[in-house]
Amino acid sequence: MDSLNVMLTSIGGSGIVAGIAVFWLKNIVKHKFSKELEGFKSELSRENNTALETLKADLQKNAKKEDRTIEYDQIMDKYRGPLLHAAYDLQSRLFNILEQGLIEVYLVHGKTSEQE
Repeated sequence: MDSLNVMLTSIGGSGIVAGIAVFWLKNIVKHKFSKELEGFKSELSRENNTALETLKADLQKNAKKEDRTIEYDQIMDKYRGPLLHAAYDLQSRLFNILEQGLIEVYLVHGKTSEQE
């Protein structure tokens, strides 16, 4: 019985020492991984913030570009009709001058519609 008591006492003492060692080892590993995790979290947060700011800048740039396109379309819509009419009128006058000999009539002979 004494040998059994000695054996259980020595195993119990060793178990306590082993338990304490495991407890400390567990806390050390946990602390190390906790620091690494915090570093990873801060790096990930920094990268996310950078990506978010880049995305915001791109969206603002695209919005400004779209606004300019809309403004350009509005200006073109405003002046398209009058410009087409003026171009057609100019083409008609150039045709009359070149094809019907109006240069010769007015510049060479000096005629006006009142003189005829």
